[in-house]
Amino acid sequence: MFNAIALTLLGAICISAQGMYTAPELIVYSRDDVIEQTENTLICFINHFFPPIIKTKWTKNGIEVETEDSFKAFILNPDGTFHLFSTLSFNAKDGDIYGCTVEHEALTEPKTEFFGENT
Repeated sequence: MFNAIALTLLGAICISAQGMYTAPELIVYSRDDVIEQTENTLICFINHFFPPIIKTKWTKNGIEVETEDSFKAFILNPDGTFHLFSTLSFNAKDGDIYGCTVEHEALTEPKTEFFGENT
């Protein structure tokens, strides 16, 4: 087990030393089935990024909202990239559109995935 972790970390260090950056992939989904006016949680799964430095934010109908993500743990993937989850509590309302936006060194501009109308 220790050897596998050490090799994965060594791979991540080698990627970093070579200056290789990997842009994140985003998926936004709800924890439970969406029922209007019922509390739920949106999950933004941010995957396959390197290096493990990333900024996330949530929007509701284009306006930034605060999230209670008090701790964002970067989780190491077997390929040396990282993933993390960002969450947002919400009450579903018809017409609301939520967005999860990330900024990362491998992106030329912020990347956003939406949840809501027509998703």
